[in-house]
Parts: sequence; C-alpha cells; structure tokens
Amino acid sequence: MPCSIVARVTPIIVRRDGTSSETPDIVVREKAITVFVGGREITTLTCTPEYVQELVVGFLYTEGFLPTLDALTSLVLDMASGTAHAEIAAEPLHRFRKRHFAASRADGSPPFYFASDAALCRRMEGEGQLEAETAFRLMEALEARSRLFRRTGGVHCAAVADRTGRFLSYYEDVARQNTLDKLMGAHLLAGQETEGNIVVFSGRVSAEVVLKVAKLRCPILIAKSAPNELGLQMADALGMTVIGFAKRERFNLYTHPERIATCPGAALDLENAM
Repeated sequence: MPCSIVARVTPIIVRRDGTSSETPDIVVREKAITVFVGGREITTLTCTPEYVQELVVGFLYTEGFLPTLDALTSLVLDMASGTAHAEIAAEPLHRFRKRHFAASRADGSPPFYFASDAALCRRMEGEGQLEAETAFRLMEALEARSRLFRRTGGVHCAAVADRTGRFLSYYEDVARQNTLDKLMGAHLLAGQETEGNIVVFSGRVSAEVVLKVAKLRCPILIAKSAPNELGLQMADALGMTVIGFAKRERFNLYTHPERIATCPGAALDLENAM
C-alpha cells in the first residue's frame, strides 16, 4: 500500500545541541476499528490501517470467536466509519471473557487466561532443530524488511518463517499483538498451515504474545526484546522455545533449548530460578 495510507509527514521542532530547528518528520498512522459479531460490539482495535481484513480474521480466531474460516459467513469492513461487522455461523468458544489464570496446574497442563485459550493451545513436542546461525539471520532479515519502522520508529513487526530461513509472511502494526493476529488471519485466508514453523518478532515476549504464537502452532519464537516472567512460564508449559534479545550475533535462550542446534540441551528450571 502507498505510504500515505500508513504514515504522514508532519512538521516538528527538533532541539539539538542547544539550538532549535523546524523540519518535517514521518509519523505512522493509527486507526480505531470497532469489531461487531452478529451485531454485538466485541472490541475496538487500534491498528495501522492496512491489512485490516487479515487483522480482524486473525483476532476473531485467536480470541475464540471464529472456530474455522468456513464459519465466517460475512465480513464487512468500513474504514470510513472504523467498523468491522462479522457474521459467524458457530457458537464462540466462550460466552463470557472472564479472566482466570493459575500459574501451575496439578495435571501438568499449561496455564491459560481464557477458556478459548485452552481450546486453541496444545503443548508442542519435538519439531526438530534450528541452527543458531539461522536464528541470527532471521532477526537480521526482519530488521532489514521493517522499512516503516526505520522511517517512523512507531511500529512492531512479525514474520512466520520456515526452517530454511525463508519468510512465509510478514506484517507491521502499531500494536505488537496485531502483527501476530495479521499473521494468523493471512494464513487462514490463504489456507496455509503455520504449524512447525518459526515466529520472528520485534517486541517483548508477554503472556499474550506467547498465547498467540501457540495458536499459530509455531514451536520457536525469536524476539528482539525481553520476555517477562509470565510469558516464560506459559512458553515452558506449552513446550515453546523462546529466544530473546536476538541481535548482532548473540541471543538469550530461555526455554526448551533442545530445539536450537549447538546450544546445550539440558532442561532449564524456570520455576526455581524465578
């Protein structure tokens, strides 16, 4: 899409070395999209106003409103009014979005926020190994592709990649979770599987991010930024390998190191370390 849709030029005053000057700057655009399902208002997403169909479809799926793409009977986007009206021929995976979380469960199953998370997330096993060098190359490729970030500094980016280091999809957005929903929506709309692949991500690794990656069925998450404690607890329980601070030939490997070749395969005891 043309840059005018996702960014605009605005005059600013720059203060540097004791002097002020006026100069143009490029600022990323942001749009509020209110999502309705069956005429009921569900949420309002603030997003970069491109690939909104992918965003809405991905959001409806990851949040449990859309069990399969076939259940989506219609989706009407109106960018002028900032609305998305969906009709879904299925009951949502949850009736009430009541938050409930337990850090550990007696049966050893992963902890979740919502009932829909439990329905969509399964523990990931095996899935082979990734060379450490490929992890570095994937983060370098993500940074090289993030042109809107380099121009504005105002967006996150995420990609799904295969084990050879090839990007299968890539999206940017002002909200980090939106990049993951756009990935999900794009693959659903294209009928492409994501299971067993890798997510490369510019943001920090929160519990919400881990859950969305788990719903993509990608067992390896490579992030440029830091993880948080709850995100790592969830990743460990879900069998997900989390790499953080990936840049310039270094990274931190937090969970399930056995998937990264040339790294020690011993289990990391997160519970006693935190």
